[in-house]
Amino acid sequence: TALVVLFILFTTAGNLLTICVIVKSKRLRSISNIYLASLACADMVVGSFVMIFMLLFTVSHDNIWVFGDALCRIWTFVDFTCCSASLTNVCLIARDRYRTVSQPLKSIRKRTKKGAMYRILLAWAIPLIFWATAISLLAVADDSPNSNSCEVKWNPTFIVLIATLAMMYLPIAAILVLFGAMMTFLHNHMTSMNFDLQRTESVRRQQSFASVMSEDATSEKSGGISFNPKCSIEATHPAERQNSVEKSRLKQQVSAAKTLGIIMGFLLLCWIPYSILCPLKAYWPDAIPRSAYQASIWVNYMNSAINPIIYCLCNPQFRHAYAQLL
Repeated sequence: TALVVLFILFTTAGNLLTICVIVKSKRLRSISNIYLASLACADMVVGSFVMIFMLLFTVSHDNIWVFGDALCRIWTFVDFTCCSASLTNVCLIARDRYRTVSQPLKSIRKRTKKGAMYRILLAWAIPLIFWATAISLLAVADDSPNSNSCEVKWNPTFIVLIATLAMMYLPIAAILVLFGAMMTFLHNHMTSMNFDLQRTESVRRQQSFASVMSEDATSEKSGGISFNPKCSIEATHPAERQNSVEKSRLKQQVSAAKTLGIIMGFLLLCWIPYSILCPLKAYWPDAIPRSAYQASIWVNYMNSAINPIIYCLCNPQFRHAYAQLL
């Protein structure tokens, strides 16, 4: 129990710290980090509200819910909404990364903070409306012998399949598609850039050889030595400078892609157990041990605690901002 309490405190504090550094640091107040702040908000609510009641419910004798039906529904609604909003916000991050990588010029023109706020509003509105409707209309009271349990039952039961598909599998599939498309584009771009670098180097060598031959011919005619390195340097300098800028931009894109890949990897690890057991338990409740189901929920919650660690390890700007704030 003490470890779980520390886990809850770490989740809440880590995500609150992430929000604070993005708000306070001008360098971190970018459009990409606005999406990260929205994700941190969802994860912070999971840590500060959802996990607390889940802990009380888990450690209670025979999983008795003592807070009444109204708070049970509120807790369930906040739990499902924030966990789903976490997925939809990762979708926004993946979309933003993909557009920045694949369409940099178009992305610069169309990426505005106002547009980002509209997308974040949509990312929260979709799960909020979905779960508010589902819980208010389709969730039924538990009529089992242990009537004090706070476990959602659906009528009809197949609604859990729709909810799992719409709020879990589709966002995860969208994240995978966007990440795959971004990595494919980066791979092709790197291959093309390496080819361009080789071609530029070949042209530079040819120009250098031609310049040397020309100087030799001039020297033989004039009987002296005349060499103008400025011509050779100016002929190749713009291409080399452009390649240097391109390599720097590509390095930043690859770093952002790696960060997204790590976020996505941990997201899959944390969500897969629950996304499998949730529909199974709806149809065969006795076949899934309660301990295994609750363990899958806690593994799901772990995703909310991991994200701040990823930002700190993968982004030097976040590390510096964390250190300054602390």
